[in-house]
Amino acid sequence: MRIIIAIVVCLLASSLSASGVFDVIESFAERAAEASVSSEVEVVELFHAETPEELEAALTDGYPMPWLAEILNDESIPEEDRYWLDCRMRAVIAQDLHLFFDEEGNPVYVEADWIRYGESYWQEHFIVNPIGEQPRGEINLVTGLWGETGFVYNRYGEQTGELALCEEWMYLSRDGTIGLLIHRGSERVTEYGPAYLYFVYDNGTYHKNPNELWIYDYTLSQSGNRALLVQRAQNEPDPIQMFDRNGNVLWEQQAVATAVSASLSISSNDGLCCVPSNDRDPITHYLQVFNATSGYEVESYQEQGVASTFTPNGEFLCIGAGLCASSSDLINTHLVQMPDRNLSATYLSCNNNADRCAAMVHPSGRFTPEEAKLAVWSEEDGFILKQSFEQGEFILLSPNGVFVLVMPANPHRWVSPTPCNIWLIRGER
Repeated sequence: MRIIIAIVVCLLASSLSASGVFDVIESFAERAAEASVSSEVEVVELFHAETPEELEAALTDGYPMPWLAEILNDESIPEEDRYWLDCRMRAVIAQDLHLFFDEEGNPVYVEADWIRYGESYWQEHFIVNPIGEQPRGEINLVTGLWGETGFVYNRYGEQTGELALCEEWMYLSRDGTIGLLIHRGSERVTEYGPAYLYFVYDNGTYHKNPNELWIYDYTLSQSGNRALLVQRAQNEPDPIQMFDRNGNVLWEQQAVATAVSASLSISSNDGLCCVPSNDRDPITHYLQVFNATSGYEVESYQEQGVASTFTPNGEFLCIGAGLCASSSDLINTHLVQMPDRNLSATYLSCNNNADRCAAMVHPSGRFTPEEAKLAVWSEEDGFILKQSFEQGEFILLSPNGVFVLVMPANPHRWVSPTPCNIWLIRGER
């Protein structure tokens, strides 16, 4: 197995398991004078919407918009990337406008208090919270739980399932058949009591893990077959547990330090999982990599920064700046240097081959929003795109790195998915 480290490090894990597009876009040079672009690479802005109103105005000609229709029919672009762009564009519209489009392009309006994606990268299925609120202090008579029920919808606006619990901070599998959330209260415990890990299924049933939780982090794999939970412990290592989709414990491990919230990850092929932790100081951070099936610890890294992400195909793990990498029989490391060695990377995204990376970059050892930039780079081309960073934004690459998406991080019922920017990168790889 092979890893590529770059201010981003990439771990190869495959052995473990209106009219034409250029008539409706402005050149990137006109929109972002700060961009640094290789002469071999062209970057163009395909779409920009600052507000839900601008997004709605862009749909005057229906869906797909003329520029998007041309892109989706451009066979010079990998099909996987075109599919991803279609999914992500539909997701922005669904969440902001509660509007879907069926396979023939007909609008489908869905009445809901809020709509949120279920799985974060492809966003093919959605959590839909119906109109009306569950009164606080009153149990749900349908489920016997202290929470609202909801629905699962696909990207065409078709209802595909029902959920016994429906909350913003829950995960769905990519196919929308299973969800995972931490929910406070249960059938015999008030909503102000301890929290429990719930597995909810698209047929309206659920499984509750009986263990009480107080401080925790959790995530669900794209397949829904792996669920990772880390709890905060007192005066002992934080326990790590991996579950199957039925809620059975597959294995247990321990974090080397205090686990870092909201940073757990499982590869898309269910091969590996990562648990970052730190010693509660700004310098010492760790990243443990486990076999997601057996719990065997494949590797452990000590680094500056805990940013990490798997590539869309699950074959590489990209890790933030300052990694002190080691080698083993399973993982070999190779450095792919960021063009500016004085910068560190956060909120990483890499393409399938891990040869094109995107991140929020900032001076190593410190972070201020004023100094941060959103950037895309490769070892061959250097910085392809670099622009100012707005608080709350994140940057994401399509599977093969053809499209760049910039939008708010983790949009939920209080946060719109706009502003939304989409760029196209053309040129020799």
